[in-house]
Amino acid sequence: MEQWRSFYFIFFFVIFLSSCKWSNKSAPTKGTINQSESKLSNISPIIDFNVKTTPNAPTRITRKIKQDKEGNLLIASYEGIIRYDGHSFVNITKEAGLDKCYAFDVLEDKKGNIWIASDQEGVYRYNGKSITNFNTKDGLGHRRNMCIYEDKMGNIWIGGQSGVTCYDGKTFRNFSTKELSLIHI
Repeated sequence: MEQWRSFYFIFFFVIFLSSCKWSNKSAPTKGTINQSESKLSNISPIIDFNVKTTPNAPTRITRKIKQDKEGNLLIASYEGIIRYDGHSFVNITKEAGLDKCYAFDVLEDKKGNIWIASDQEGVYRYNGKSITNFNTKDGLGHRRNMCIYEDKMGNIWIGGQSGVTCYDGKTFRNFSTKELSLIHI
């Protein structure tokens, strides 16, 4: 019985290989591009396309999209936080004077502040007038943060490289996995 299985396997494998027809490189079929005639034949596999974008729309890595209280979209990108009102894009972090902000996540809290979880510089809070940066010197668990959330009591939770940090409006408190299992939100 085992020899028949081997026979069938080899038989179907040979049929499979023989059914694979290799293209004739000298005569491409209609609708195909001959690689030697293609202008793309000299380009590496990673191609930089010149994509037309809407002014001020994100052109680099975009991580999260959330909605603010007014219904606008807040887009967390490597260019900062970009607000889209349905008609135009505005980079609110650049307007506030923050030229470089690798935003991973964004949140509008109950007070109207915009919170930014940064991939490299901690967490930012924008109150509509100025930006405040919080980092490890302030008690934040890590400078690299990927997500941000506000609980029903108004605490800001930040998920980062070293775990979870909670900001109660005054101090940062860092939690281990064991401690988190005891918290009921």
